[in-house]
Amino acid sequence: MQIRYQRGWSFKRLLATVGLVVLFFAVALVVDFFVRIRPALQALQDGRDAVVSAEAGAKLALAHGDSASFALVDAELKRARDDFTTSSAVIDGGWETAIAAHLPWLGDQVIAAQAMRHAGASGCQLGIDLLPVIQRIEPATGATGGGGVLARLWQVASAQASAIVAAQGDLTGLDTAIGQIPSGALIGQLEQVRSTILQKAATLSTTAHVALNFLAVAPSALGTTERRYLLLVNNPGEERPGGGFIGAVGEVDVQKGQILSENFSDSGLFNGKVPAEPAPRPLDTYLFHGVPWELSDTNWDANFPLSAATVSRFYREATGHAIDGVISVDPVALSYLLQVIGPVRVPPYPQVITATNTLLEINYITNNARPGDPGKVFLPPFAKLLFDRLLKPANGQLNALVSALGRGVQEKHVVLNFTDAPLERVVQGINAGGQLLSPPQDGLLVADANLSGGKDDLFVDRHFALSATVAGNGTVHDKLVLTYHNPVQTDPANLHLIVNLANDYEDYVQVFVPSSASLDGITVTAGGSTTSVSAEDITSEGSRAVFAYFLTVPKGQTVSLEFDYSGPFAAPSEGYHLGWEKELNALTWPIAVDVQAPGRPLRHWTSDLSVDRQFTAP
Repeated sequence: MQIRYQRGWSFKRLLATVGLVVLFFAVALVVDFFVRIRPALQALQDGRDAVVSAEAGAKLALAHGDSASFALVDAELKRARDDFTTSSAVIDGGWETAIAAHLPWLGDQVIAAQAMRHAGASGCQLGIDLLPVIQRIEPATGATGGGGVLARLWQVASAQASAIVAAQGDLTGLDTAIGQIPSGALIGQLEQVRSTILQKAATLSTTAHVALNFLAVAPSALGTTERRYLLLVNNPGEERPGGGFIGAVGEVDVQKGQILSENFSDSGLFNGKVPAEPAPRPLDTYLFHGVPWELSDTNWDANFPLSAATVSRFYREATGHAIDGVISVDPVALSYLLQVIGPVRVPPYPQVITATNTLLEINYITNNARPGDPGKVFLPPFAKLLFDRLLKPANGQLNALVSALGRGVQEKHVVLNFTDAPLERVVQGINAGGQLLSPPQDGLLVADANLSGGKDDLFVDRHFALSATVAGNGTVHDKLVLTYHNPVQTDPANLHLIVNLANDYEDYVQVFVPSSASLDGITVTAGGSTTSVSAEDITSEGSRAVFAYFLTVPKGQTVSLEFDYSGPFAAPSEGYHLGWEKELNALTWPIAVDVQAPGRPLRHWTSDLSVDRQFTAP
């Protein structure tokens, strides 16, 4: 009995001792948390606040371009970097965090804090490394001359190669750290920091990737040796599959960022200066009728790299000048630039082009739609004036102009193609190259080609709707309804823009769908009557099948064109995905998408084709 008692007593003492040790450890952990960990978490919060402050300061610095503003941003970024490094070092190196990282729930908090600390440090260092590069590109307040933006870009990209490489390393660290931040619930301060870092870092990463990739290839793109680029001014009022009718062509020769020469001319100047070549069959059949193909219509291919190659070939045949790249812009993109630089007038002409009247006013002027309109001679000097303003912006305009161009790229009112492979990879990486995309599963592009002989696309309204019925085996039955309304015009200037046979809208419609699609039928509905018709042509391009039909929409009438097709577009285990691409240079039209998947409620979306769209139904 005595032995049992002693053993029991010893065991109780052992438990008590262990309890005291655990209690002591818990107290020590709590004390250490308040002494060391809490300040470290506060440092993350302070770093977050400094990043927000630096972002606001960067916008002011870009707007004013003065060195003092950039110095303040640099100081804020360095303060934030210190918060994310030395001031919060215990989060990665403390014994308490090493233990806590292996505990349920608490471990997620520690891992999140560590990942956010690394992301914050990399993001701040990225900003610090990029700041002097940006400052050298952005002219200082009151600065004049300096060769313009391209010259500064070339100089900075050539001289700051090591800083650009360092920034690319920072960006890799930022992306890695962001990917390690857990998605679970976090305590108050950590949740606030995560929200800010994910928002700011994601935007920074996307922008920085584009900027750094471009800066890396800028010395070559801007002319270590002479480069020659074509600038096309296209008209969405007269659509072609690869963009609007080419109204003006500019040749810009660049070396080391300096403009060696620039020459803008009416595209009609090149007619008859190239070996006679038949136009593509639909263009010849419905519009040219045997007249040789002209440079103004060389953007016939919906895949812009192919159209760019054709226009470059025509230009080379007409002038003897080999081309290193093609940049397509239209009046919609120009209107975004005018929002920044303000209205312009092209001497000696009295007309004023503003951000709100750009598209219609340019069409009136260049087509002599009103008394006193100068005609096509207006477009080359107008394009040159805007090009010069873009290359030599006023103080504080550069960032806004870059944003305006970015919007134009996203909406496909600016499209680029280059023969330099690294530069073209950068362009295609941001979907600025106008290349046909491989559909995620189901894919769609509607390419209108206005063969009316007028600017009818300025006035013809349209609405596109797709209904997709998904079977259990992944087969999808698509019904695409394209509705066009050709309103009666009474304004004399508008009537002048659509002078053609009976003012009918004649549209060679091509529908690009997955290569596995089979056409089940086409119907045309007009005047309350529906008629089955045959495809004008069925072809393929890359990863796409192409169904074509020549549609006539009489003035004052509404006509609907329906394509029914099917194929194994969906993967039952992945749901249904649709990528709907916008036609190059096209105006914005409303769309609707309905998806009926087995055992699921009907999904319905209404949107528009201002940009490419993605739709997913589980």
